[in-house]
This record gives sequence, structure tokens and C-alpha cells, in this order.
Amino acid sequence: MIDTIMPKYFKEIINYEYHNADIFSYKLIEWYKEVVFLNIDSNLIEKIDNSIYLFTINKDFNKYLKKVINKKQIDINNLNLINLIIDYTTNYFDNFKIEATRWL
Repeated sequence: MIDTIMPKYFKEIINYEYHNADIFSYKLIEWYKEVVFLNIDSNLIEKIDNSIYLFTINKDFNKYLKKVINKKQIDINNLNLINLIIDYTTNYFDNFKIEATRWL
């Protein structure tokens, strides 16, 4: 038996509830469940885990990812998707601006 460390947000991600008609979320979660057990760099796994978790908890990021990734790209054979999602997550936060409405 292989000793595998589960990604930090694995349970939360695989238990994410999405609408039945949301094919993108279904495919992304299924893709995630396969990718995290591939023999790839643990830092990449951690980053993809964080990114997909953000997708499940942040409606704005959820909409953003659905806009920039075509659901046809979500395929276990498309390992470029790992880097794409990580890049899109980074870009999302680079463009995220916090506007203070009042200084205390």
C-alpha cells in the first residue's frame, strides 16, 4: 500500500455541492480527484488544492475560472491545466484590489 498524504482541502473539495446542471464544476472536481494522486511535485499538488478550494468557497473566483477555462479543457490527460489554473489563481489575486471605504 502506498502511503499517501491527503491534500489539505481534499474533503471539502470532494464534498462541494454544486447544481446538477453545473457540468464545469463536476468535471473540475472529478479532474481534481485524479490529479492529486498523480506522481507530480507536492508543491504543485498543494497549489492546485488551494486553487480548487478557492473555487469552491469564493463565488467571484468560481465565476472567473468558469470564464477563463473551457470545460472541454478539463481532462486528466491535460496536465497543462494544472499550470493554467495556478496561473489564473495568481492573476486573480494580482488583479484583486481591496478598497478601503473607511479608515479607523
